[in-house]
Amino acid sequence: MIANKGADKILESTFFVASRSKDVQINKRALERLAKYLSRYPPTNWLDQAPRNLDILSLDEKLHFLLVFNSISFCYWGNPKWAVEYQGKSAERGSWSLYLSLFRAIDEGKPILDAKYLSDMSYGEFNHITRGNIQIPFANARRKYLNQIGAVLNSDYGGSFRNFLTKGDKNVPSLIERITSEFPCFMDESSYEGQKVYFYKRAQVLIGDLYHFLKEEDGFSIQQPERLTACADYKLPQVLRHHDVLRYSPSLASSIDKGIEIARGSEQEVEIRANTIWAVELLTRRMKKHNPEVIARNVNDRLWLLASKNMKPYHHTRTTAY
Repeated sequence: MIANKGADKILESTFFVASRSKDVQINKRALERLAKYLSRYPPTNWLDQAPRNLDILSLDEKLHFLLVFNSISFCYWGNPKWAVEYQGKSAERGSWSLYLSLFRAIDEGKPILDAKYLSDMSYGEFNHITRGNIQIPFANARRKYLNQIGAVLNSDYGGSFRNFLTKGDKNVPSLIERITSEFPCFMDESSYEGQKVYFYKRAQVLIGDLYHFLKEEDGFSIQQPERLTACADYKLPQVLRHHDVLRYSPSLASSIDKGIEIARGSEQEVEIRANTIWAVELLTRRMKKHNPEVIARNVNDRLWLLASKNMKPYHHTRTTAY
């Protein structure tokens, strides 16, 4: 693997990890096979398969929905797993359950897209909005993140995420820097052998979603979407392992298969995430030979949608990063 000259700090820092990994390796032969397989699919955005269509919302409502959703979309696993059923729809994936719970709140008249409401939201109110079979994990942390984004929008942008987007550059690197610095709940960094490693998973999901929904809006389109990397989470490495692209050491494989937690920030966890990003980067480069329009975000979303219960377990890490 050779990092592009001038590549952004996500690719550069994760390349440092991937090139030194001890417990995670990328199988290039399997990667070639998976690239051919994925090339059969048209580009997609993961929200195209969401349980409710965002197009029923106005532009400003969409912007706020995506910000709210991505600010608290992380770590749903547990036993039992938190789940929401609404209007006859239930979701196996935690992200879809969160999606349904937010739409349920909107239908019930809760102003969850209003910055002032978010900044003042109580713990009890948040628990009511996300009510399901059990309490959602990290409930208080998620509530505090909503308080945070509401407070920032109120104090600096007149309560409007549209204002945030229009007051700065709308290219991917600039948006990553602005989102992670102005909304600290999106910060997602680790270290490996004394070097800082940047992931910014949820910030990149948010930007990718904005790109998808704003590309037809004059003056709002996100520039340089090809600078987005994979959004290293639980599901992507699960799928990559299933296709033999990611290979784990016997000890790491055993821990994951037994459901033993992998500590946040540990070398093994950082290696899983960094190699996930580089596996998707290499897949994207190979797929571009057949379709120059493919970007890493397309590959990311297709892999995420391929995840299923029939695969070996994903790794378990308690974290608000993903």
